[in-house]
Amino acid sequence: MMLRHFERLRATPWINIFKIVLLAIPLALPLRLYVGRFEHVGTLKLQLAYLLLLVLCIASTAAVAFIVNSYLRISYAIFFGLLLTFWAAYQAILQSFMTYDAFITMLSARAFIGDAVSQFMPVFIRAILLGSTLLVGIVLPPGRSGAFLPHVLTWALAPMVILGITGIAYARGGDGLQGLPGNDVVAAYLVLLGVEAYHSEQAPRESVALASIPTKPDYDVIFLVDESVRGDFLDVGAATGITSNLLSTNPAVHNFGLAASGNNCSEGSNMLLRYGGTRDDYRITTDHKPSIFHYAKSRGFRTVYVDGQRTGKRLQNGMDAYELSAIDEFIQFDDVKVVDRDIRIAELISARTKNHVAEFIYVNKVGAHFPVHDKFPDSFMRYTPALPRGAYESITDVGVRPSDLTWERYNNSYRNTLLWNVGEFFRIVLGSADLDHAFLLYTSDLGEDFGKDEATFKLHCSPEPSGYEGLVPLVIITGLPGWSDKAREGAMRNFNHSSHYNIFPTILAVLGYSDPRILGTYGPSLFEDTHDPMTFNYRYYARFGQPPLWKKVAITQQQPGQSAADK
Repeated sequence: MMLRHFERLRATPWINIFKIVLLAIPLALPLRLYVGRFEHVGTLKLQLAYLLLLVLCIASTAAVAFIVNSYLRISYAIFFGLLLTFWAAYQAILQSFMTYDAFITMLSARAFIGDAVSQFMPVFIRAILLGSTLLVGIVLPPGRSGAFLPHVLTWALAPMVILGITGIAYARGGDGLQGLPGNDVVAAYLVLLGVEAYHSEQAPRESVALASIPTKPDYDVIFLVDESVRGDFLDVGAATGITSNLLSTNPAVHNFGLAASGNNCSEGSNMLLRYGGTRDDYRITTDHKPSIFHYAKSRGFRTVYVDGQRTGKRLQNGMDAYELSAIDEFIQFDDVKVVDRDIRIAELISARTKNHVAEFIYVNKVGAHFPVHDKFPDSFMRYTPALPRGAYESITDVGVRPSDLTWERYNNSYRNTLLWNVGEFFRIVLGSADLDHAFLLYTSDLGEDFGKDEATFKLHCSPEPSGYEGLVPLVIITGLPGWSDKAREGAMRNFNHSSHYNIFPTILAVLGYSDPRILGTYGPSLFEDTHDPMTFNYRYYARFGQPPLWKKVAITQQQPGQSAADK
């Protein structure tokens, strides 16, 4: 019935003009992006090549709107409309180009789309309207007169263009599509995803084969991974930093200062922390070697995974069924408010140090991922003015930052969050945990780039990051005889000279592994001279033959900008 109605529209003389107007709205709105890309490519030769590519992409989208076959045309309309909506929402929220890695990250976070929609409903509505405009412009039947392209090109041009720009992205490791229409970019990424899936092979996993000491463990090993805590915002990394309660006279605390993260996104850093490896071969260890949970379980530890960020047994940061098979207890906090979860974790691990069961506990804290509006109680509102309160009480993170940020207010809310989720957290742990029977290692997954003002406010996961996105704290807390002495000596030797790459071999040593092959496979531990280059990888998932990209962390005498409350 509907298709017959469309057929009657074909005789309408203005239908083609109306279609072109509808198509022009979503295709011309990103004009600023087109101009910016044109200026960025530099040379005249590259500019002409870019213009040709842009014209082909626009023409290919317009071409599908004049496909005579209604079923094929409607299929294209739905496909392109959805892709453009996805791209437009991402672009509006993050104000940055969606790279292929970012596309994969968004797909991985699809379980949390409800959280994103609840935060950014106006943005999603605008993106849906934009996608719907494109959809309607393509769906409307073309008039019988005024065909703009030969019929063969109306259905063949779009696939050819998408495959062409997919080839460009493949040759550049997933990059190279900046400044092209969003529906074409996302379509190319889907093709790349299919190529990766086709060529990927399930890597055979090695079993635990490292030699270990015969003594059975009688203590806990607790690995605390904070979220988005930049090292020089804490007093362990800067003299003017927020009180962490880790700079005390407690002899169990050993501060390694500032360290380099594995990646400037959460998943890459957590994968490195759970699988280890060196800068040269971390991808091999991730694909083939056992996880830290398997190593701990093989040594006789009861393995526990504590996730303060997710609920409903949903996994994150690349964790899968393989790792779950080595986890004895999986703890989340479905019925605990987000603001209270890190405090609940502090109480939980303090109690576990006294249960006389040797446990390995890996913790993903709530920490300070955006939004930070409501991640601290009113009683910890020390730095003002802060971000508006009350809208994000049930949100841990959704991978996209809120749009109402200002530099000063965000900075203050971030500091208040650190006072609570780091300072108060460690006040509880140091005051109640049995540190004589536990080894705790604390770090964060990544740092944050606040820039100097709103214009340079990037936070993390940037495709072109500053050195601050990889700047994290690193502290060992233990009263265990022997290990405390080693940690004290290591902290003196390696202060401000370590990275996430040194953590896995450190944990292996404390678990009781003594195999000399550890150094060659996983690198030096924090108990040795690290000689670390202090770089983080901002292309962790290096694809299609492209190498990882490294950035040196920024350690300077200049402290982070402070609000009036600090001065």
